[in-house]
Parts: sequence; structure tokens; C-alpha cells
Amino acid sequence: QNLREAIKYGSSFFYLRNEFEDSSGLTRKTELSFDGVKKSIKIDFGKGDFMNEFLFIASMIAAFGCVALIARFFGKTGLSVWIAVALIAANIIVTKQITMFGIDCTLANVMFASTFLCTDIISECYGKKESKKAVNLGLLCAIGFIVVVQVSLRFIPNEFDYVQESMEILFEFSSRAMLASVGCCYLANMCDVYLFDKLKKRHGTILRIT
Repeated sequence: QNLREAIKYGSSFFYLRNEFEDSSGLTRKTELSFDGVKKSIKIDFGKGDFMNEFLFIASMIAAFGCVALIARFFGKTGLSVWIAVALIAANIIVTKQITMFGIDCTLANVMFASTFLCTDIISECYGKKESKKAVNLGLLCAIGFIVVVQVSLRFIPNEFDYVQESMEILFEFSSRAMLASVGCCYLANMCDVYLFDKLKKRHGTILRIT
């Protein structure tokens, strides 16, 4: 149920109330008040509104913990694999929109962020050249995934198939988003590699896990 109320009190005060029930059945409320003098903003969080924040923090701890463990036990090979897997996973879930801490964002932020930690660890322990190789490998894997998905969608399903429509809904749109996000993530990771290398040359060892 969607409810929007806009009530104006006099000439200097505006009040907006937005209340809706999301797909999980949890009610969320947002209140915005504007005073010509104070310019105040008030947000009233409803029941369950901190679930996204809790899951985000838990996901950050889990993802970065996994990266540390992979670096410790599998070295640069494991980190390169994580980068490829993270890019593919992130470019699927990037199509889901969420709200955290009052900010609208996509669901892929944690996975994308974990790739930067991977490149930093590889740069620290194995050098800039190996870090660039890992980023390039991740890029090729992500593009390969997009190609495979698009080819699979072109196959004509038989009468027993029940996933074609769902795959089209997800991947027809996500492929465009994936191409854009893969390109941005690739450039960002390359910038990270070069900046980390500069910092390492200036300040020496920055981190050591393996």
C-alpha cells in the first residue's frame, strides 16, 4: 500500500510523509519536514528498516574475512579467482536496488569493494604486474559470462522449459548494466593498482597477510 501526504502549513513550512510496505512485509516510514528558517529534515525509521544495514555490515565482515583467509592459504591464485567470482556475482546482483542509511544504492557494493582489497594484497605481496594480471583475468571472466548468458538466451526453449522468461527478465537488462559496471570497476581497480604502487614505493610495506 502506498500513501503520500503533502500538507502545507502557512507559507514557510512543508511536510511530506511517505509510508509503504515493502516485499518483505516490513513497514517503512520516511518523514521530511522543511522549515524556511531551520531547514530541518526528520527521518522516522519504521520496523525492520535496519535489516539492510545489518546485512550490509555482516556481508562486509564475511567478504573481507574470506579475502584474508584466501590470501593466507591460497595466495595470488586464490585472490585472482575471488576477483573473477566477485565481479561476476556483483554484476548480477547490481540490478537490485536497496536503501541503506537513507541512501539509495545497488546490492553489489560489498563484492566490488572486496576486489580492491584483493588487488591491494596482490600488489603488496607480489607486485603491480601480478595485480594487473588479476584485474585483467577478472575482466575477461566477467565479459565471458555476459557472452555465455546472451548466447544461452538465444536458444529456443522447448515446451518443458520454465526459466526462459525469468532469465530474460534478469539478464536482458543486467547485461547492459553489467557491461557498464564491469568497465567502471576495471578502471577503478587499475587506478587502485597504480595508486597503491605509488604509496608502497613512497612509504614501504603497507600491509602483510601472506
